[in-house]
Amino acid sequence: PFSFQLNVPQLISGASGAIGVLKIVVKNATDIKKGDSFVNQSFNPYVKFELAGTTIARTNACKDTLDPVWNETKYVLLSSFSEPLAITAMNEREKLKDKAVGRAEYNLSSLQHQNHQGSLSCNFLRNFKPAGSFNFDMTFFPVVSPKKMPDGTVEEPPEYNTGVAKITIEEIQGLGEGGETVSYTHLRAHETCADL
Repeated sequence: PFSFQLNVPQLISGASGAIGVLKIVVKNATDIKKGDSFVNQSFNPYVKFELAGTTIARTNACKDTLDPVWNETKYVLLSSFSEPLAITAMNEREKLKDKAVGRAEYNLSSLQHQNHQGSLSCNFLRNFKPAGSFNFDMTFFPVVSPKKMPDGTVEEPPEYNTGVAKITIEEIQGLGEGGETVSYTHLRAHETCADL
């Protein structure tokens, strides 16, 4: 991949190493059932992804629709294939806690043998009843590791002059008191500049 989201706090905490990067192309959902509690309210769906109970990515919310189209790509570090990927359809609500409207689980172990899986679809369930359909693609990019050759020697992976990074600005202080402040950041690496 050209880029992916990197969880720096997880890496600093000494969590187990990643086995690769999982690319999730979030396409759309159809016929989401919003339930009785949302009858006269706007419905703003988004999807969040979890591994072992921890949210690893989420989409933007689509405004007032039961057939959202996201067309977003998420990159996450994957540390094993043992945990299923939980996919939860959520309703973003103003001044209230967001509410889950459906959930599905995807077994990641199939990515070990087939790194790219396109045109995937799964059904959201709520109270064991269908609550909509979710369409997506997944690709697994394994970590490049040393190879053991037939003669017993170890071939080290090649050194690449490329890499990936996600930089999260956690806090900015001193931008001014009151009023509306417009701020941006320049990131400069090897004479290449990106505005954030």
